[in-house]
Amino acid sequence: MLRSILNFPTFRFAIIIFLMAIIPYNGYSQTYNFNHLDLKDGLSQLTINTIYQDSQGYMWFGTQDGLNLYDGYSFKHFRSDPNDNNSISHNWIWNIFEDRHHNIWVATWSGLNKISPNRDIIKRYYPDQNNSSSIRGERPVSIQESEDGNLWIGTWGGGLNMYLAEKDSFICFSSAIMDGPDLPGDYIRNILIDKNQNLWVGTWSGLWKGTKTDSGQFIFKYIDIAPGKEKDEIKITSIAQNKNGNIWLSTLGLGVFMLSA
Repeated sequence: MLRSILNFPTFRFAIIIFLMAIIPYNGYSQTYNFNHLDLKDGLSQLTINTIYQDSQGYMWFGTQDGLNLYDGYSFKHFRSDPNDNNSISHNWIWNIFEDRHHNIWVATWSGLNKISPNRDIIKRYYPDQNNSSSIRGERPVSIQESEDGNLWIGTWGGGLNMYLAEKDSFICFSSAIMDGPDLPGDYIRNILIDKNQNLWVGTWSGLWKGTKTDSGQFIFKYIDIAPGKEKDEIKITSIAQNKNGNIWLSTLGLGVFMLSA
């Protein structure tokens, strides 16, 4: 009689469920230990917009009230000071990036900043209507470096800028100042340089792809990820590439898209 009951599928399934319930499972009982850093530890502010680890292993935290450099023991603060030209341009930090020369680039609510490798010299970059080689767009939000050492900076409201490292100057790619039907929109949220050195630009008016010609010029093409939608309905929030080379896009209100390599 016992054997016949145990062979009954429903009874055996009930026994398995019972054993799973009473036997501890390490995956659910695992605990995580976090170290918490706040104002008492020296953090300048509790709202963190961005985190970056530089080539030396130091951690950078961009807050809404200053830039923080953390060495594992203490914080060094970088704050805007209107009376000090060797300070960052604004305390609201959007993005942080390290170039191949170990300069730290800091995108703020107002202005782009370059901090020297020794962290003792800060240069600010602002739009200047009287200087065609200045950055266009007061609010940089995303920074990438190409293999030639130049930087690409996406701004919110000022379009796409390329920083020429050797000349310490900028070229702006914007339909507001350049002719051509295929130029990224001025409201950029994220940019990515992929493994093949293609430049992907996520804007509030869709996705754009930039490729470099043999003559060194860049050509941009609009990529329609959502046929039937107008450009201004496609708002790209982030771009990433996985190890297989696929391009992933997140959007505002349209979900996630993947472009196969």
